[in-house]
Amino acid sequence: ITLTTPSKEKIKETKQQLREIWLEAKGKSTEWIIQHLNPIIRGKANYWNKVSSSEVFSDLDKYIYERGCRFTKKQHPLKNESWRVQNYFGRLNPNRPDNKWYFGSKTTGAYLIKFSEFNIEYHNAVPYDYTPDNPDPVVQEHFKKKDHSEATKLNKRNQRLAKKQGYKCPHCGESL
Repeated sequence: ITLTTPSKEKIKETKQQLREIWLEAKGKSTEWIIQHLNPIIRGKANYWNKVSSSEVFSDLDKYIYERGCRFTKKQHPLKNESWRVQNYFGRLNPNRPDNKWYFGSKTTGAYLIKFSEFNIEYHNAVPYDYTPDNPDPVVQEHFKKKDHSEATKLNKRNQRLAKKQGYKCPHCGESL
């Protein structure tokens, strides 16, 4: 089995993108950081959750944690580490009360999401003899179900049309 992972270049680009926002955040509020980083984290995680990326996600979470520690140290150089942890990290995610290492604002409750919160969605391997041309009834049933599930992604009007046509193109007979 071949496992696809995010490329090293793209991971490096993502870290650079996150780094630039952390550096731009000097003197700005925690909410500003969360507002700018969360869309990037969510977008990259949703894009990469289709491949084998759990190690990459934990590495990026560690990177974000380290950047958060650096940020708090630069914001409050005279405060000790326990004060910074107490004021900037905590159980801020109501869906994950067991994890106390979320970076965020305790006054507003806003927190920085983690890459590891996103589930990896592996696809099911299709046997080599599963082709639309295979006359086996089990295989044909598989493709009928697939056609039907693909049609659910269409808008309501096109779903009705697809159902009326048997989920096949009337001209060429191919799946819609």
